[in-house]
Amino acid sequence: MSRRVAVDLGDTAVATAVDPGDGAEVVELDIHLAAVFAPDDAALLTGAAARARAAADPSRLEARPRRHVDADTLLLGTRTVGIVEALGAVLAAAVDRAGPVLRGQRPDVLVLTHPADWGTRRRDVLRRAGAGLAADLELLAEPVAAAAHARWMRPTGRGGPTAVLDVGARGATAAVVDADGTVLAHRGSGRFGGDDADELVLAHVVAGLSDAAPDLDRVRAVVEGAALPERRVRQVLVEDVRDARERLSESAQADVPLPGAAGTAWCSRGELEDLLREPCEGLVALLVRVLDEAGVAASRLADVRLVGGMARTPLLATLVHRELGVPPVVPADPRTVVARGALLVAAPATRAPAPATPARPVLLPDWPVPAAPAAAAARPAPAAAPTTPARAPVTVAAPSSGPGPRVDPDGPTVRIAHELVPAGRPPARTETPAGGASTWSARRRAGLVAAATVAVVVVVLAVAGLRGGDGATAGATPPTVVSVFAHAYELPAGWTVDGSDAEYRRSRLRPAGQPTGPNLIAVQESALASPDVTAARGQLLAGFEAARSAGGGVSDLAPETTFAGREAATYRQVPVPGTTVDWVVLFLGTTQLSVGCRHDEASREAVLAACERVVGTLRSPA
Repeated sequence: MSRRVAVDLGDTAVATAVDPGDGAEVVELDIHLAAVFAPDDAALLTGAAARARAAADPSRLEARPRRHVDADTLLLGTRTVGIVEALGAVLAAAVDRAGPVLRGQRPDVLVLTHPADWGTRRRDVLRRAGAGLAADLELLAEPVAAAAHARWMRPTGRGGPTAVLDVGARGATAAVVDADGTVLAHRGSGRFGGDDADELVLAHVVAGLSDAAPDLDRVRAVVEGAALPERRVRQVLVEDVRDARERLSESAQADVPLPGAAGTAWCSRGELEDLLREPCEGLVALLVRVLDEAGVAASRLADVRLVGGMARTPLLATLVHRELGVPPVVPADPRTVVARGALLVAAPATRAPAPATPARPVLLPDWPVPAAPAAAAARPAPAAAPTTPARAPVTVAAPSSGPGPRVDPDGPTVRIAHELVPAGRPPARTETPAGGASTWSARRRAGLVAAATVAVVVVVLAVAGLRGGDGATAGATPPTVVSVFAHAYELPAGWTVDGSDAEYRRSRLRPAGQPTGPNLIAVQESALASPDVTAARGQLLAGFEAARSAGGGVSDLAPETTFAGREAATYRQVPVPGTTVDWVVLFLGTTQLSVGCRHDEASREAVLAACERVVGTLRSPA
């Protein structure tokens, strides 16, 4: 059997699961392993060693390098460290820790997990960081790994999707994963995590101290952490608070040692629940929304899994059970579940192709649809599939002079000052001149930079500016134009903007008065290798066949047809029973615009009518 190692690289912790190849799995966990310290003239230090050296010079420590995955470099003291180098040091240390279990041999397979919403660039950083650590390197989305662990523990005969709520140190993610490892929907939130819970408990403990308590000023100075000595003591105090919070999962009370002569403070489980109730309700709401986006009723779930450092909080499980009517499962050590699941996916005897090697990349990852055809049209044949994580979306990098942090997370807005194509009127065909791709990039860059800090807006334009002076509509109410990223279209009557996703350059619409439910229209733009429409249609056909072979629920492909009076490609997808997505794909120069029209049977006609309005007026600004 092959020697396998799975590493779950989190914001603050790294969990490592090891299979030496004889069937005996060993799991190791080091909550400090994510830290990196950069000495002046020596190799990077990681984990506990990095934390210990940071006492002398905290400026050289980065406790959460994964949070800087979008940066090229980190400034640690006077030393500039590449993000690939920093993450690579953390991963190498994790693999080194597996050395005794592997008897000093190199792993045959290394599986690295990552958040489900990481795009191509972030995954490439992770892949480069792990290069050379094993003979074979694989990437896997975290909820897919957690769901694989759930399936492994599940009684035989129970099928259906798995809901995963992962609450880490700096935020939470919720996902719904189908039985074959397909991520039906996922969503993340950075509003609340374990670190935030610790700060709430710390503030509560300090506020409960009597004014006559000894060394009260010392305690307050430590909590404030204004000076370096106080910051060091505060770090120890926060770790004691975290330990107390975790002990309250099983005990009625827990003590917190205070600095100086202040003695010990106590916190009860009831006090903890009062502090955490509101943020935990927000976490449950996040899970409920993802279930709704996936179109999966709680009654259809095989189970609900709570993972991450806060998973053992009894209140969280209680609120999930109360809201969904399904009792969640909390593994014995929820911090190692993702690493264990990744190891199971990598196992030759248990691995299914879909979780680790998607034959159907996803265009709209927060939908229950693996839209491989549209994704395939935006890139060549999936040659890199063996190392691509499940439901990897097609992404278009934001135009800039080089890699770096993203612009406005809601996406820049491009205002349109020219006519849109009215519904039913086909656009004039124009030839792309030589160098058209670079001209397009320059236009897009100029538009994006001009509005890089503007959130998604709805621009109301005058009738004359939209309609070209049509007398029949001269007195009509001006249409509302949704203008986001590098595409724009008229808002159908009775519909409202549901937001956008910068990672996937996608805008969303919902029927007014329906903030949740199956009915939704999404428009996503992606880059084509060339303006050759014939080649794009060929890639679409190849992706469609791959998705159909993999059981993606696609059918009725029409590569050359018309929709809303425009030349388009269309196909249909049934992600879950009772929900259909009608796809319309337009090829405009070097840009592909894919419109997904999701509906239930009762609302089919209304959604398709609105979709015609969107497609008929859809274009990229000049």
